[in-house]
Amino acid sequence: TGTSSNTYLTAYVVYGLSQAHEAGVFVNEAMLQRGVNYLEAARPVLETVSANWRLDQLALHYYAIARAGAGTAGAARNLFEVRDQLSPYATAFLALTLAAYDQGDERVATLLSDLSGEGVQTDTGIHWEGAGNRINLDTPIFNTAVAVYALAQLDPATMTLSEAVRYLMNHRLSDGTWGSTYETAWSLMALTQVMKGTGELAGDYGFTVALNGRPLLTGQAGGQTRLNPVKAVVPIDELYPEAPN
Repeated sequence: TGTSSNTYLTAYVVYGLSQAHEAGVFVNEAMLQRGVNYLEAARPVLETVSANWRLDQLALHYYAIARAGAGTAGAARNLFEVRDQLSPYATAFLALTLAAYDQGDERVATLLSDLSGEGVQTDTGIHWEGAGNRINLDTPIFNTAVAVYALAQLDPATMTLSEAVRYLMNHRLSDGTWGSTYETAWSLMALTQVMKGTGELAGDYGFTVALNGRPLLTGQAGGQTRLNPVKAVVPIDELYPEAPN
């Protein structure tokens, strides 16, 4: 494009390509490897990074490399030593990174404990505030989504997870999305991990839909039909004109 390379955007591209490859989508492996090579070559020495928002970016940087099946745990373990300077989402990425190299790494449990301890309990669930850095699009929804994404994979039995999911669901907009496409993408990825962990995607159950006491739909969701869309149409003259429907 004629613009200079950017490690943060490259990390996202490498992460996305790795996910696509894992899902069976054709990915040019040479292109993916070039992305990994660039990230490894451009990785700054931790001691030269002073701003907390750059440390947060490094956490994604390391996760993208690990997700691509490359690198070693050494750099991530060094970042662990300054974990108190990380935003919640970066803590979650760091836990995922260390777990990718070694599921039994005791640092992972420490990071998950730190993450749970940083959660803010409200009437609408548990969420994570973060630093509010605009460069990294650091918002409570984004922090909470990435925390859910990590907890669903590394500690799905924790009560913190269900409360964090409740927060995300309570903060959807009227159209079912969140505040931005960025927040929406991470929220959907997080909730997908939750469904995979809880077995939701393998569910088999009956359903009934009614409007104003009148049955509209009934059926069974399971097997190949569990994600099939269903549709009902109600004439407008059958709705209550001056009362909630």
